[in-house]
Amino acid sequence: MRHNRLHTGRLLSLVAGLIISIPTGPLLAAPSDSGQTASAPAIRLSTATFRPGLGERPAIPPGLSVSDYAKGQRGYYIVQFAGPVLADWKAEVEAQGAELLEYIPDFAFKARMNPGQARKVAEQYAVSWVGIFQPAFKLRPGMLGAETNQLYRVRVHRGAEAALARSQVLATGARLFGDSGESFVVRADATQLEAMARVLDVGWIERFEFRQKHNEYAGAIVGANTSHANGYDGSGQTVAVADTGLGTGTASGAHPSIDPGRIVAIHDWVGVGDGFCTQVVDDGPHDVDSGHGTHVAVSAVGAGNASGVGEGTAPGAALVFQAVENLADFVGLCAGNPSGYYLFGIPAGLRRRRASPLGLLGQS
Repeated sequence: MRHNRLHTGRLLSLVAGLIISIPTGPLLAAPSDSGQTASAPAIRLSTATFRPGLGERPAIPPGLSVSDYAKGQRGYYIVQFAGPVLADWKAEVEAQGAELLEYIPDFAFKARMNPGQARKVAEQYAVSWVGIFQPAFKLRPGMLGAETNQLYRVRVHRGAEAALARSQVLATGARLFGDSGESFVVRADATQLEAMARVLDVGWIERFEFRQKHNEYAGAIVGANTSHANGYDGSGQTVAVADTGLGTGTASGAHPSIDPGRIVAIHDWVGVGDGFCTQVVDDGPHDVDSGHGTHVAVSAVGAGNASGVGEGTAPGAALVFQAVENLADFVGLCAGNPSGYYLFGIPAGLRRRRASPLGLLGQS
């Protein structure tokens, strides 16, 4: 007999079948290669990989580089340490007035500081290199030279004044489409794109894409076999799933393998169109289009049939379901996008408390 080894009260969550994640910008990169030497670790950005210790520097397009900041101006740098980062090393850098932001492989951080502080940081014995985080590093590869009038998501550096950065972006001529504080969507041409990258507090720019579902087969991905082999059944736990919809939208009509008594709540996040780009039809919490959300919920908490076939990862857990899919028609400047079912109920800023149900291009 299985028994529950999990601590009660722990909340597990799945967002659209574990395939939607909060974008982290240019600091995601491949792990270190086996041939790297300790004396020359690489800086690994999505836009470039180079080893400062060997004198390597990335090729930067004209107009997207900064040679230095003005005296006293706080700008953005890359600080690379000599090896695996120790807490004391970080503290020594912060003692010089630097703010360490996101981690960058290998052994580096993005830092906010002024030129004088940068010189002091570079003198620390554990620091191997300090260089400016260039405007070119803010653009996903392949974006330069793109066709005009594209939608882009712009993300502001953590801790920066988002409203000021947004106004500076709009001063380039870009048109605002949606805003969620530190992240906002604009339409811009190639010239405006480069100008946006030169805005100091802009941290990352990427092509905007309307969220859709993927990944129809997820049992092994969510770890059902491993959890069952180790005796976990999820009893006393609550699993939260945000996906297309759940069955008929009611506890009794969710799925035969999910006991209605285990369903704590079903909530419908309504996506609302903006009128000049999207028109969104709220279809309620039921799984109208693909059955994807029902499939994910069963993968998480389904009890299977009488023989246990089709059992989910946590067949003893309770379920909170959030339906986030809506039917959308694209109009005006967005008319080239195919109409259909999109995940408009997901708020633009997943880390922020949602203030209004304005959908994917709305506030949160």
